[in-house]
Amino acid sequence: MEKFLFLIKANDSEVFLYDCYAGAVVCASSAEEARTIHPNGRGDKLSVDNYTWVRDPEQVIVTLIGVADQSVKKGVVLASFNAG
Repeated sequence: MEKFLFLIKANDSEVFLYDCYAGAVVCASSAEEARTIHPNGRGDKLSVDNYTWVRDPEQVIVTLIGVADQSVKKGVVLASFNAG
């Protein structure tokens, strides 16, 4: 199965100023799968960590940025965290 790289970021209305994730590059099979990946990389469901990331997958903006090499594992490739 082909894997893709996606940029995920919070909808502008859901962005926090500090102590939160700004976004991440993730490897997933689809945009729908990418939307559910938490930037912390631990596999947490979105509602578990609602202070540093969005609570609802519908609040995640997903942009396809490329095709992943087969050696890249599904999940977070790189995350951006705004420390306060």
